[in-house]
Amino acid sequence: MRRDVGFYIEANIQQVYQAYLTAASNKPFERDCKQEPFHTISFGVNFSMKYNMNGGACILHFMPYGTGTAVNIRFSIAQAAGARYGKYAEDLNRAAQPYLPVPICPASYNMDDFLRPENQVTPVSLQQQAAPQAFVPQQPPASPQAPAAPAGYCAHCGNPIAQGSRFCVHCGTQVAPPAPKACPNCSTPVGDADAFCAHCGTRL
Repeated sequence: MRRDVGFYIEANIQQVYQAYLTAASNKPFERDCKQEPFHTISFGVNFSMKYNMNGGACILHFMPYGTGTAVNIRFSIAQAAGARYGKYAEDLNRAAQPYLPVPICPASYNMDDFLRPENQVTPVSLQQQAAPQAFVPQQPPASPQAPAAPAGYCAHCGNPIAQGSRFCVHCGTQVAPPAPKACPNCSTPVGDADAFCAHCGTRL
């Protein structure tokens, strides 16, 4: 006889799979599990008066579902009636719960969904998930600038400007004052007649 019991857990499939594997492998179940990583865990069910089972198999299927994981526990035993499937699943969930961050919730699923190849998750497919691209800051485009006018010429109209003039006599554009002379070593302002920097002693 076959019986399916479904559950939903709002956690990633790797964590859910490992929780049930730990639960089935340790006390009180201590089953020797056959694994298809992140898809199936299967093990034998011994004769048990507690669960009124005379032996058989238990297969746990795992499938990504929404933002969490769907779990289907399938019992396959020779007994026709009276087996306590719900109690067995309840005890198995109780053993898995300490390894999960959220409660295990009862749910119902179509078993065919678990068997579709596109719903099967393997370590290979997990490794092939696209890694996040490293953020590379983009340099902002340089703002266009007018070419600098040659020394002694107006930056606006290009006509020559007499030395010492404050305005262009052709277009009236104000002439930028010359940058103050500074020490090439320490950038301290220096006079035109200075031969050495008064701050650091560098020869000018």
